[in-house]
Amino acid sequence: MLSSTQFSKTTLWGTILIAASLLFSFVLACATPFVALGVVAVLTLPRNYAIVAMLTVWACNQFIGFVFQNYPIDVITIAWGAVLGFTAIACVEVARFAARKSQGQAAFQASVAFIASFVAYEVILIAASLILGGIESFTFAIQSEIFALNILASALFFAIAYIANGLGMYKVKAA
Repeated sequence: MLSSTQFSKTTLWGTILIAASLLFSFVLACATPFVALGVVAVLTLPRNYAIVAMLTVWACNQFIGFVFQNYPIDVITIAWGAVLGFTAIACVEVARFAARKSQGQAAFQASVAFIASFVAYEVILIAASLILGGIESFTFAIQSEIFALNILASALFFAIAYIANGLGMYKVKAA
């Protein structure tokens, strides 16, 4: 159970992560860095807060897509939205599992969690594309861009985390 001060700090930190992720949604449309957010959330928030942060980012991403970016309202688009929601939670859970199983310093844990989460993210989306269509989007060039985006977002999120930790906004937790 979190004290009221810990709750406030955790909520503030989670809100900062969500806001940073939403900027990606507005700027990059459907390229929200779910892997990056999942890893940093797992390494800085309690599990339930990490899941809530991911679901909030996913829901806001869907809202932005349908309201501001004119996503078509059809069965396939809604199904892809559900797949992305599932994938967002999978990123958190896989990152959490990988971080807990890896031994070593925080940077090593983050790296292992990132790689495992990215692989899970790609496997789920490729499997979904075989059913829903869109497998042609899984080219090396496109996936390299998504990987690079998630690396960049991870660096940004961890830099923000470092500053926030220095300001006493939260205490780094074990995965």
